[in-house]
Amino acid sequence: MRFSSLRAVTPPDASPLTRAANLGDATAITPLSGGRNNRVFRVDTAAGTPALLKSYFHSEADPRDRLAHEAGFTAFAVDRGLPQVPRLLGQDRARRIALFSFVEGRMLEPSEVDAARVGETIDFFVSLNRHRDSDIAAALPLGSEACLCTLEHLALTDGRIRGLDAIGDPAAAAFIEGELKPRWAALHMPMAKRDDAMAPAPRCLSPSDFGFHNALLDHATDRLVFHDFEYAGWDDPAKVLGDFYHQPRRPAPRDTLDAFLAATADVLDLDAEARDRIRRLLPVYAFKWACIVLGPLLPAAAERRRFAGEPDPDPGALAEQARALITRSR
Repeated sequence: MRFSSLRAVTPPDASPLTRAANLGDATAITPLSGGRNNRVFRVDTAAGTPALLKSYFHSEADPRDRLAHEAGFTAFAVDRGLPQVPRLLGQDRARRIALFSFVEGRMLEPSEVDAARVGETIDFFVSLNRHRDSDIAAALPLGSEACLCTLEHLALTDGRIRGLDAIGDPAAAAFIEGELKPRWAALHMPMAKRDDAMAPAPRCLSPSDFGFHNALLDHATDRLVFHDFEYAGWDDPAKVLGDFYHQPRRPAPRDTLDAFLAATADVLDLDAEARDRIRRLLPVYAFKWACIVLGPLLPAAAERRRFAGEPDPDPGALAEQARALITRSR
């Protein structure tokens, strides 16, 4: 997996995992950027085969077992014969580290995110869900922050918005109170009053945080490889598509939505009403991602940022990015 170089951090000892994977000792470990909640490293080995080492963030305030989610979902995808994921080569639960096969590749440029590349993501998602009735799929957990009805989607985003009250930057706080909260109220209150707001949602196997920001173009195959499944599991397809079309780093073109829904209708048993529900929920995810964009300004984010080696954020730039997200949602 290829990421840009990052300022030096102390890497974990990778040799126990590389030896167990028959790669010999780790001969060099290079910190890489790319993970915002984790540390990632390129590991060169005595066998001459590089690997990717991930060290997963964990704290009392955020105790999610990112390693367990990623390891279980990756094992499922590999067991089903899907070639679009790195292989899990080993893990150490006690140290919260895992070793994966290394993909020599790069992120797509925004201009390269087109209908053909969206087609690759659709193929991957459909391939995952062709196996959703298998025993191994049934054993997978719910995705992180899984939403099982419309009301849960609204509550999740509403909670994120209320959490922004802890942001102390004056300019960001003015945007939140003067623009984000009023627009959110106008969107979510009518949706919460719908008769079907508590009806059970369809379920799918979700990579979670799904999009081109978590994909690499493999130099060897010119095909996309998907990674970062630390929140993966069972979820509502509305959340998958809400993330896919709103994550700000590499958003998918909105004019591909109908193709995505058509391609997944049979495998997920989505009737016309279910597809309309997904469309209604899409703007909710513009607000969710606006909260994520503003998240680095929260006091609790400082610990994760230090762990991952990320620089301090620019409040003005983040507020402007959040404004663009909610403006496009209308």
